[in-house]
Amino acid sequence: MKNINIDLVKPSDKELEITTIGPGFNNGESVVIHLGNGKWMIIDSCKANGEVLPLAYLDAIGVSCDDVKTVICSHWHKDHYLGLAEILRSCKNSEFKIAKIGNFKNFVQYVFMLNEIETNKAGGWKEFEKCLIALKEVGQRKPKYIFHDQLIEDNDQIKIDVHCLGPSDYAMEQFDSLLLQIDPKDPKEEHTKALEENMTCLSVTVSYDGQAVLIGCDAEVNRRDKYSMDDCTDDCEDAKETGWCEIMHNSIILKRNSPFGCVKIAHHSSVTGYCPKFWKELVKKDALIGVTTIYKSSNSENLPHKDMLSQYHTHCTHQYITCGLEQNVQPTEVFPGDDTILDITKQDLPGIVVCRWSPDEKKWKRYTFGAAAEVTGEFLKNYHKNLVD
Repeated sequence: MKNINIDLVKPSDKELEITTIGPGFNNGESVVIHLGNGKWMIIDSCKANGEVLPLAYLDAIGVSCDDVKTVICSHWHKDHYLGLAEILRSCKNSEFKIAKIGNFKNFVQYVFMLNEIETNKAGGWKEFEKCLIALKEVGQRKPKYIFHDQLIEDNDQIKIDVHCLGPSDYAMEQFDSLLLQIDPKDPKEEHTKALEENMTCLSVTVSYDGQAVLIGCDAEVNRRDKYSMDDCTDDCEDAKETGWCEIMHNSIILKRNSPFGCVKIAHHSSVTGYCPKFWKELVKKDALIGVTTIYKSSNSENLPHKDMLSQYHTHCTHQYITCGLEQNVQPTEVFPGDDTILDITKQDLPGIVVCRWSPDEKKWKRYTFGAAAEVTGEFLKNYHKNLVD
């Protein structure tokens, strides 16, 4: 990878690997998983310095694109899809899996319609169209749908299982009903913003050798437009249709796999992805690894906020972030209430957090590369300083 020396060999056939990648100053994330026996999965994609980062990482540790078995897009927001079409072209043996969104014919019609509207902001559908073209041109492949609590990968030889969590039936029905309302000849503006709130985002669990991993992607808590974790209740009965509320109520797999010892924290460690019930009941209390990615939007929305990063820190034995602090730099601007402002490196230097479980050693081995850093008390103390914008 450009500007990063990854001093790491590929895992052994028996090792589980969960690698979280974030592209530094720009937003985005990808998770790369070793499924055992030299087979790999890529969840989402991001780019930096002209590189598709999950592919660059695999190349850096000596893994061929031919060994990528599955590529998943959790949802179609820009910080998750950049480079997906390039991955599908390079990983010719892979299956492309997405959440089912309504009738496929209507869905494709919707995608193409939005892509013809010059003013639309649904950039993810441009990438989806590129993905469809890449699949067709390389192996005449088609997307495959995955559903809530579905087994999506398993390695019978060493017993690694991967399941999908979400989206809920309710979210799928809502989106399908929207598709049926669309007139391609007279599209309404509200139809171009159908997925702004991650309503159809999926998450993934991995289980192996008594270990459970959760990759939260951007799944959110359904708080009815409330943005404080104090609005949650333990039963969440009135908000269980979508996101974490639905998963906590209805997922058999989530409860069966718990407690979780490694978590890629949902939605950049924001309050919108925080489910108190999950963190109270379904994670290991004394041996939890938490990993977060950053998000920096064009309107200066920065995630994670300091208060939420601190909140997640109370649950984790070891916590990591894909982009650390810029050292010895004076703030370029002073903001009121700067304790909620993200400090990130000015360089577009990717951060990589590698977690490997060895069944022989019975422990997680952890590595950081590039801009990635461990979140410690000292890190949190300085988190609101040295802003680079």
